[in-house]
Amino acid sequence: MLKYLVLLLFVVTNLFSQNFQYPDEQKFLELTVPGKEHEILTKFTGKWKQNILMKQTTEELPATGIVENKIIYSGRFLEMDALYNFSGYPMEGKIIIGYNRHISKYFLFGIDSYDTKPLFINGEFNNKTQELVFNGTEFDPKTKKNIDFKIVLKIERENKYTYKVYNIFGKNERLIIEQHCIKIEE
Repeated sequence: MLKYLVLLLFVVTNLFSQNFQYPDEQKFLELTVPGKEHEILTKFTGKWKQNILMKQTTEELPATGIVENKIIYSGRFLEMDALYNFSGYPMEGKIIIGYNRHISKYFLFGIDSYDTKPLFINGEFNNKTQELVFNGTEFDPKTKKNIDFKIVLKIERENKYTYKVYNIFGKNERLIIEQHCIKIEE
């Protein structure tokens, strides 16, 4: 019995390792290092003052904050750490943006101290508008429907970028969060 168990373990281990080998190892290695697509992420680095306007309800809710952005893991990812204040209610958020060379798409992963659900969406860089555009769908437990949305990050100039969130209803877009980030000179 032990002999069969060892043989089975050997066969399973051998099959498992073969299934996860990349057909062209050199191509795989090229995909593991940052490429030209990662250069756009460096434009967002630094410490930024944020002026935020939430427009999700009938009244607008202003906020201020500071976000510190840095490139991590040898140029692979942009880490954004933010502290906000919405009318006396402090909040923290973290976003990681990267470019997955294996599927040729940008991604955005976000978490914050407001909610327990993470955000993970893919996107693309629009060379014409110089914007990172991420599209996603989120289930709204209140209406029991999916809501399409997009997040757009745009370098306006060397010392300013915007971060905007839109809900999408068919062909109509509704701006629900608008952040203007001005670089803090250190």
